Amino acid sequence: AQDHFNFNVKVEGCALIDGAHLATVSAEGLLAVWKLPECQPLFVRKPSARPNSVKLRLSPGGKYLAVSWGWRLD
Repeated sequence: AQDHFNFNVKVEGCALIDGAHLATVSAEGLLAVWKLPECQPLFVRKPSARPNSVKLRLSPGGKYLAVSWGWRLD
């Protein structure tokens, strides 16, 4: 997972999944799930193109994580 991660990104949103995991999404759309307290990336997903907007939501029970990458069509 660390191969794709750039530590110089602006975090747009985050969600605490449980006491041991945190999800973050950057302005560039990079989604990462982190192992806490080590701050080790467990999962990284990069969108195919830079989105215009990014939203990150966790379901009420914390079972599902949703990411919306918005693109503007010209």
